[in-house]
Amino acid sequence: MNDGLLRLATLPDELSQGYAGRLARINGLGSINELYRQIRMCRAQTADGPERQMSKVELLAMMAGIPLKAYVKAHSMLAVWRGVTGLSDVRDPEHDFHQGLLTYGIRASRSALHYCPECAQADVAFHGMSYWRREHQIPGVYACSKHARPLCYTDWADAVQAPLSLSASQQVDSVLFDAAINSAAVLRVQELVHGLVQMCATRQIEEVYQAMRPSLIRVGINEYCYAKAKRYLYDFIQASYPLEWLKASFADEKFSFREQLFKSDGERLLPLNSPSTFWVLVLATAAAVRSSDEALNLWSGRGLCVGRETSAQAHDSAPVASPRLMQSVQEFCDRTSAAYREFIAPADTADELLSLLRSLAVQWLSQRQALTGEVRG
Repeated sequence: MNDGLLRLATLPDELSQGYAGRLARINGLGSINELYRQIRMCRAQTADGPERQMSKVELLAMMAGIPLKAYVKAHSMLAVWRGVTGLSDVRDPEHDFHQGLLTYGIRASRSALHYCPECAQADVAFHGMSYWRREHQIPGVYACSKHARPLCYTDWADAVQAPLSLSASQQVDSVLFDAAINSAAVLRVQELVHGLVQMCATRQIEEVYQAMRPSLIRVGINEYCYAKAKRYLYDFIQASYPLEWLKASFADEKFSFREQLFKSDGERLLPLNSPSTFWVLVLATAAAVRSSDEALNLWSGRGLCVGRETSAQAHDSAPVASPRLMQSVQEFCDRTSAAYREFIAPADTADELLSLLRSLAVQWLSQRQALTGEVRG
């Protein structure tokens, strides 16, 4: 598309809204909305006929020269809005995916923009500029996973269109920072969601709950369906996480997630009839499992995704696993735990299967060591 607009390459883990801000700035446009208007005008001038409405994410992917799903997995926060669905089936997964982009593709995930000053300085040294990182916009993240230091925050207004300003910001409260680095459950939430936002998969609510159920049974929740378990999950979540962290992240506080799960009533959190089932399931999963890898494995089961086409595991450029590798994994599963067969699908890539094989080997060795210890005891 010869549109006369200057284009930019995206940066690693760059937030989609931040990329739009850089595009607007380099093209001398007064706002990001003006950028979208200019792109659409250029498309209308070059189109042969009427076209369907393109989402803002599609326009940005086009400007970046990146395939749409690769762009979503690398730069969008779509997963926190469209991570689960109550539908048991979607007749047209591609249409559903595009509708999700129209509604949620650029929607803010937090009430304030967050960043790490040390990351910003390193980005200036390496890339020649600082930029807004997607990882830091995940609700509940108050510490940089790389530098283990508190994040800073600033209001959204016009911030994504400007370089990170170290002076016009504040540092997150020390209580939130301590919770972010000292609570194992909080760390698992951050790692789980960081993995999920790199996918563009929509999962069925009930399928996710059933995958979680063995872990929930271990902690005393044994309801047969999500609707029955929901009220217990809210109680379990409140008992599993620091109160101040929950209030700041998911209640009616300044930095809360845009769809609150709770209403703060002094030292109590009252559950709301929130549409964000995704976060209820994520928080319950991270609290019930033993590791973030276990949590991500539960959410990565191939039966959970509505429409194989939208699964992030089907990488466009990744080599498909060879039959020999598939057979090796199958034989390993047969010799250890047949239950893991549900995680294997013919379209898996070689990297995915090798990762699965390593994960299974670690779990199998742990089980053997535990069993040997019990026998010796």
